[in-house]
Amino acid sequence: MIVALSSIILAQLPSQGGRMPPLQISGASPSSECTITACSRNGGSNYHRNSLTFSTQSGKFAGTMVTNQCPAHSVDNIPIALCQQQTIPAPDYTGGGVKEAPLRGRVGLSLYGVNIFGPMEAGFGSANLPAPCTNGETGFCLGGLDLVTCANMLSYQCGASNVLTQLFLDSCGGHASPYHYHGNDRGSTAQCDYDSSASGHAPLIGVALDGHGIYGLKEAGDATPTDLDACGGHVG
Repeated sequence: MIVALSSIILAQLPSQGGRMPPLQISGASPSSECTITACSRNGGSNYHRNSLTFSTQSGKFAGTMVTNQCPAHSVDNIPIALCQQQTIPAPDYTGGGVKEAPLRGRVGLSLYGVNIFGPMEAGFGSANLPAPCTNGETGFCLGGLDLVTCANMLSYQCGASNVLTQLFLDSCGGHASPYHYHGNDRGSTAQCDYDSSASGHAPLIGVALDGHGIYGLKEAGDATPTDLDACGGHVG
């Protein structure tokens, strides 16, 4: 299966100051390999090493990815760097049967080692910091909502011009700390990591924790895929 992100909205798990608490990620472990231990705003601090092989029999990648989780492009805010080794496929996705991805937290990594997250918010405002309104209003977004619904709710509660917009997605489809991607209405996840205007089939841009490849928006001939399943993927 090839996972195309044209129809998937991926969101974040926020916490105080826009930083996430540590998450239990299947197959992830701390690493001391990363030679760059702090992220920069200009995107020059990314460290990643991919040791993956592709099986034509299973249609999956297997191996390890080491990353400091820093974006490889410029960002508005400086995220933290966390050096980890991720095993692909992760243990939670091995064995028989269908395995579901988490609604929050890491569901894959870009080829630059940047997090790709699942679709639900943990909530903003009230007991879930940071406060999302800049005008003193008590705006909040309940946990379990997708990012677009949460943004629309806060625009209504705070007033559209009073929302702390850096909580949401930048032009590359990512945000927060550690930095992570989500799909948005401007294009696919990791859209700043490849040339989306190039002709032909979009390249491989990441790998899901179950080992399936994550590709950009276009099929061969610059067509948008019309046969995606409920998970945003297809075979071939």
